[in-house]
Amino acid sequence: MGDRISISFSVTHNLNSNGQSWKQESATLSSHWQGTNLIKMALDFVENLQDAQVSEQTNGFNPLDRLEPDIVMFNFIRMIPSDTEYDKMGSYGMISSDYRIVKDESHTDNSDNGHYEINLTDCLKENGKPTVSQGNFPIGYAIGKMQT
Repeated sequence: MGDRISISFSVTHNLNSNGQSWKQESATLSSHWQGTNLIKMALDFVENLQDAQVSEQTNGFNPLDRLEPDIVMFNFIRMIPSDTEYDKMGSYGMISSDYRIVKDESHTDNSDNGHYEINLTDCLKENGKPTVSQGNFPIGYAIGKMQT
């Protein structure tokens, strides 16, 4: 029973003009109950983060401005509402059963929905949006809604 899923954030850096690149990926956040709603929550968070960066006129000086995946994941987790019908400790502002942070998608049970990677590379460009993929397959997601 559950609606298991896992997500991670990533950014791909181009190292030179020969097309060599390096991918930086966060730890994996696993949810027992959220299902694909976790993707929507993450995309909404990224959209709010981008809006905040524009209004604050950030300059890329700090790791969050650069959308470093570990820092984005840390802040996303901070923004997850703690009151949930699935978590008895929610009334105390704690999470006891829904979420786990693991090394990668192979260290968790995401058997219901699989693992999704939210690539933030295009978000570093003006008006860029994240790309969501499951395994190696891109999924057509726009901020806040799935496009079919």
